[in-house]
Amino acid sequence: MWFSIIKKPYVIETDKNKPMWTSLGYANFPKRSWKFNRLYQGSQGDEDTKYWTPQLKEAVIYAFLGSHTGKTKDVAKPMVKQALGTKENKKLEFDYDYGLPIDGELTPRGITTNIDFKYIPDSRVKELAEKILENLIEEIEGGYEIPYDEEEAIKNSAGVSFEEAKIHFEQMLKKYF
Repeated sequence: MWFSIIKKPYVIETDKNKPMWTSLGYANFPKRSWKFNRLYQGSQGDEDTKYWTPQLKEAVIYAFLGSHTGKTKDVAKPMVKQALGTKENKKLEFDYDYGLPIDGELTPRGITTNIDFKYIPDSRVKELAEKILENLIEEIEGGYEIPYDEEEAIKNSAGVSFEEAKIHFEQMLKKYF
């Protein structure tokens, strides 16, 4: 009985001994897997990016900035999806473009189009975006260091400066929220 109500996790797995290019040449990385109860996807509008992260703030940053390195994106309202609980394990392909799973320092991201989800309410997305914007402003003005997870998400999404990210967050909040 209890087994039927317990939600099983989402599993992000690497390929078994996939050879990857490193600064030292090709190396084989052993198969690894991670389990998460929640995954998020940031997008603009109803777009399905196929990319899922266990970090909510990262999904918000992607929803606001986009994922095109060197430029920000504004094609529709920033939205964040949350994967629904599931009774079956759902396997996702490891996103090797985000980085290699070395020494446990990398939070894995997964790729799939086979996840049921719900949208996080606009009020919550706005609240999180305003906090990220506040952190950006404090970082730019000095005396505050933006959290590492936010810094990495900004670098890995649009790859723009903190000033450019700040301006874009302000514009998107004003336009859509």
